[in-house]
Amino acid sequence: MAQGALVIRWGPPVRGREQASLQVFSEAYEYYEDLVKNHRITSHQPFICTDRNGGMWLLNGDMEQLDAIRREDDYMRLVTRAQLIVDDFSVGICVGGDGDALT
Repeated sequence: MAQGALVIRWGPPVRGREQASLQVFSEAYEYYEDLVKNHRITSHQPFICTDRNGGMWLLNGDMEQLDAIRREDDYMRLVTRAQLIVDDFSVGICVGGDGDALT
């Protein structure tokens, strides 16, 4: 099984939607915790930029499972909400995690 990560990046909240961004961040944390508890991903790690210009979240796991999650309604709803409240939102899927995976 190939390992990888979903890399979710975002910029600062849209002006006036700062409170909503905190709510969506909290919901995302709970959603990703459920994915770990249900063994759908191995881990998730949020990172916030110290200059307050956004952040990123890494969801680590099996590539096939990550790809399946990206297509599910709950995930898509969360992504859509995030796109409405922060600037520069993007999601990428990356393969890797160790040297063997890259060869």
